[in-house]
Amino acid sequence: MPKWHGYVGTAILLYFCSIGTQSTLFAHPNFLVEWSKLYPESESSKRVCQLCHFSDSGGEPWNAYGFDIREEYIRIGRLDIALAISGVESHDSDNDPKSLSNLVEIKQDFDPGWLKDDHNAVFFRDCSSALLPTPISNVDEVKKDDTALCVNLISKNKTAISTICL
Repeated sequence: MPKWHGYVGTAILLYFCSIGTQSTLFAHPNFLVEWSKLYPESESSKRVCQLCHFSDSGGEPWNAYGFDIREEYIRIGRLDIALAISGVESHDSDNDPKSLSNLVEIKQDFDPGWLKDDHNAVFFRDCSSALLPTPISNVDEVKKDDTALCVNLISKNKTAISTICL
């Protein structure tokens, strides 16, 4: 078999792999646009890419909230971004101590995918995961909802002591 057959096969494989990832690569801004349409009053969108991703430029890995949205989007056949986002509203993606749903956190201008500690699960495309410190500051420092005002008390070494809700 001629040597160029291997090059052609490699080129074809790379082409089809790039087609498979192109829609994923170019779809990211659409997720934030759809998210902002669903929750126009929420300040959580100020995190931009870090609302769902570890990096401020997006890509892998995702925080638990972003990965939940990704998995829901795949589960429903990649048809409706808004449906995938709203489909995880009842989840508690970050497993916060108060077990607040993603929707409650969003309404309180929280970060539904981040905890203020070194035990934030991040997920990769191959479904592997790691625990990392939160990449952003001021996570969930002030919480509010329709019935209560919750504030995290922070010690001098910047660790949360407790949360008080009024």
